[in-house]
This record gives sequence, structure tokens and C-alpha cells, in this order.
Amino acid sequence: MNLIHLLAKNDKNLSLAGEVTPLKLRIGEHTYTGLRLGPGAGLRLKRVLRWYPFNTRPVTPGWMLLRDEVKWPRTPDAAVDVSLVTPAGDRLALSDIRPALVPQSIILPYLDQRMAFEEALELDLEVRNTASRDPVTLLVTENLPTEKLYASAKGTGLELGPGPNPRLFNTAERTVFYVEREPAQEWFAKYAIAGKSLDKTQGYWDQYKIGLGHDLPCDDDSLDFIFSSDVFEHLVNPLGHLQYWRRKLKPGGRLIKIIPYIAGCSDYRARPTDFSWWMEQYERGGFVETTEHYRPYALSRGLNADELLEKQVSVHFSFFELSNLARMLEFAVANLGYTGFSVQHALNSKKIHFTLDC
Repeated sequence: MNLIHLLAKNDKNLSLAGEVTPLKLRIGEHTYTGLRLGPGAGLRLKRVLRWYPFNTRPVTPGWMLLRDEVKWPRTPDAAVDVSLVTPAGDRLALSDIRPALVPQSIILPYLDQRMAFEEALELDLEVRNTASRDPVTLLVTENLPTEKLYASAKGTGLELGPGPNPRLFNTAERTVFYVEREPAQEWFAKYAIAGKSLDKTQGYWDQYKIGLGHDLPCDDDSLDFIFSSDVFEHLVNPLGHLQYWRRKLKPGGRLIKIIPYIAGCSDYRARPTDFSWWMEQYERGGFVETTEHYRPYALSRGLNADELLEKQVSVHFSFFELSNLARMLEFAVANLGYTGFSVQHALNSKKIHFTLDC
């Protein structure tokens, strides 16, 4: 789970105690974001077994510990307790870890006593630096670089749904236009009212066109690439969209997507979408939202699906982790005319990158 995202969003399920400081740290070729825990400091993830991926009972959450170098003759006193805690404050399971000078994975405590399922769902996970002098670093997520992904968008193509923050721009190797669902005046008013900066897009208005994910303003076999970031998860019938986009791409074209990882953002309350649900939408056809499309998001947030549909609230209709995404992309290669795919993901990263080639 991406604790950095929870901290940035002031998520009520994460609480901190003592001196806890966000940081970035480069180790070799890898850059991590994490939290520096001062002596006695810690964090608590509330009702942890309700959330993905902890509901799958993993051995490790992917977090790593690292201590500072302490010069001789002093002995480092860095020590970290990882425990499952009841609402009454009782520790039912405990892992005692001695951080080293190289990153080591946190091993979650094993709950070996019998407990009713509903009782287990009330347990918190606590990570605490029990040292009296030394801070420790909790590495939470590895940064996922985008440079090579963006560079793979060559030729003539489009960026779908960039809002006021397009990611791709014209270069000597690339000509790009942007597709939004509203006309320019409505689009401008929406984002201006939301208080978002439009400075980046002022020089690119002539590159914006009106369209939808399933109704693009371009001919079949006309595009070298279709790119989007944080859009695909908002579309119903994702397999149908993949099929439609294949028609728009030239032979040798590429689909390039950035999507949220379920445990790397606020989607952790939900569960990964089952491939059978995507297949049901594909076989049914169409691209119009229904109450059923809103239901997974509504259930994960304690909201009403009918009300979300009535208000046309923008929500995530799909929740991705690596295995269900791979199955979707395998289906696209086997049945939708694509020739291959690649997926990039880093430790607890907020995003997943993937490409589909024609």
C-alpha cells in the first residue's frame, strides 16, 4: 500500500505518532519515496485487513526498512516493531525487526490465534520505531519513470482526456492532438471553476478536439499512437474500447496507457475487477454507464450507485492490479488484433504503465 498517497490525502485510515517526515531517497539506479520515523515515532493503518492487498494476507506489504550508519564505538539502537493491534490496544502478533544499512523487507506479523472474521477486520497495523536515539527510514514506494513511455509515442497520434495538463507535446518525432468531451468554452469554464491552472494549455487550444473514448474525431487506420493517463479506469466496457482503438491505429501503431494501481491510490478500499465482469460488458456491447457500472465504486465507499449515476459523477469503473491487467491484455492480443503488450510497475507505485502494439 502507498502510505505516501494516504498521507497526502489526509486519509482517515492512516494516523501518525511522533516525528514522521516524508522523504525521497536514491539507492543505486532506483528512487524511493518513504517516511523517516524518529525515535519512538510510528504509524497506524486502521482496520488493515479490510483493505487491498492486506485482505489477501500477504507476507509483506512491500515496504522496506533502512537505518542510518552509526559511527563506532556507538552501537545503533534502531529497532522497529510491526504489530496487529485490537481496538482495546492489545497486541496479538508482533514482528521485531532490526533495520540494517541495506533495505530489508518488512515481514507482516503472523496471526496464529483463532479469531472470528469480523473481529479480525477490526485490527490495526502499527509500525513503530522503538529506538531511543536513532531514526529509521521506511521505504514505501519506488518511483516509476515516464520518460521512455512518453518517448515511445512517435508519429501522429492523440492524447485522450488530458484536461488542463497534457503529458505529450509536439516534437520533431511526434504530432499530437488532444481529445476532450466538451467544447472549448465549456471545458475552460469547468476547469477554471475547479481552480485548476490553465497556463500550460493556453498555447495548445488549436490542438484540442471534441470526442469520446468510443467516438474519436479521426479515421480508421490513421493514428500511430493513442495515449491517456488516468482515463482508462473511468471508461465502461474497457475491452470494447480496446477493440475500437485498434481500428483507429495503423499497423505498427501503439496504445500507451497510465492507469492507477489499486493499492497505490485511494482505490485500496475496493477489490480488483474480475475479468468476467469485463467480458460481460464486452459481450453486451455499448458504452453507456448504468447503475451496475457504478456499484463496485459505490460499495467500496458506502455510497449510493443510483445517486452517482443520476449526478454522472466521474468514478473509477475498473480497479487494476497486475494479474487482472495481464489477463485483459492477453485477451486483447488473442482476440482484438493486437500483436503484443508490455507492463511496467514498481514497488507500491501509484500507477501502472502498459502498452499494446499493433
